[in-house]
Amino acid sequence: MHVRGRAAMPALVAVLLAGFVAVAPASAATVGARWQARMGPGGANGTATATIDTSGAGTISVNLKRLARAATYTETLFRGTCAARSTRIATLPSLRTSAGGTVARANSLTAAQATLLNGGSAVIRLVSGSQVYCGALARQAGSAIVTTCDQAHLAAAIAAGGTVRFACDATIRLTTTLAVSKAVVLDGTDRAVAIDGGGKVGLFSVRGGATFGLVNLALRNGRSNGAGGAIDATHGGAVSIVRSTLAGNHAGSGGAVAAGRAAAVTVVASTFVGNVAAGRGGAIDASTVSSTNSTFAANQAENGGPSTPRPGSRSSAAPSATTWRAAPPSRSMAAPRPSGARSWPTGREPNVCSDPPS
Repeated sequence: MHVRGRAAMPALVAVLLAGFVAVAPASAATVGARWQARMGPGGANGTATATIDTSGAGTISVNLKRLARAATYTETLFRGTCAARSTRIATLPSLRTSAGGTVARANSLTAAQATLLNGGSAVIRLVSGSQVYCGALARQAGSAIVTTCDQAHLAAAIAAGGTVRFACDATIRLTTTLAVSKAVVLDGTDRAVAIDGGGKVGLFSVRGGATFGLVNLALRNGRSNGAGGAIDATHGGAVSIVRSTLAGNHAGSGGAVAAGRAAAVTVVASTFVGNVAAGRGGAIDASTVSSTNSTFAANQAENGGPSTPRPGSRSSAAPSATTWRAAPPSRSMAAPRPSGARSWPTGREPNVCSDPPS
């Protein structure tokens, strides 16, 4: 992807995020989510929506129509199905429809009630005399929220797939590398979240061709004897990094990020600093790397990789839109030049290695 100019950046970010969102099943009860039930045939009577908020509690809101006019309905949440109810999650205050048969109302859920609902297999049931409306609450895509910033909660959210957001400001310290096998975007917008390997473990291993994205996060101090100290996507799909910082990561190749030959790495408004590779690609090792409004500084490839910073050289911000691609048949490890016949001053190129497919 080759995007021209700063004006294109908001559109690029939107495209990247849309491309990385995936429908996700229910995950651990410690991860917030949004659930929705369609009431009546095809949702003809409206919807009920449950939102597990950032504290772990939540709300259940209904927006209903075509019910009995000026009637009172009981409102109850159950585990199970509409045909086979089991545990009662919550009995909510009765609701009263208008003269037109409509009603809109929200009720709070306690943390315990939200936990039961967030475990999946929950229904909402409305009853007025012989009239019964029941709908199964289905988890909505791209709505996981990590409510406690630690490795266990982050791993549970990643296992579900989709977009993962955060309800905490913290450094999440990893003791093992987190596996990513479904399309995932980690979105730290409006939070201050860093993921740290303590210089002992790689941070993420992306498998099975899954795509992986970062937004507003810091990945630091990851270490791998193989590829990608922060993100090893050598067996994954495309990698997107937006408004994020990758710093102090070490690996055999791709100090911060390594991607497979068929996968592109897209970097937008991000910073790579102090990443080190024993082989090639102090910052990134990938076949295609696109960078927009990003900075690469003090990244090193120790054993003759591309663009190892020279003594006394300075780092520079990348141009507003740059794409590095391999140029067969050469497999030279010289720093790849930006497209558009522009070159970097000696000693100031981003430490990126693009290798042509064999």
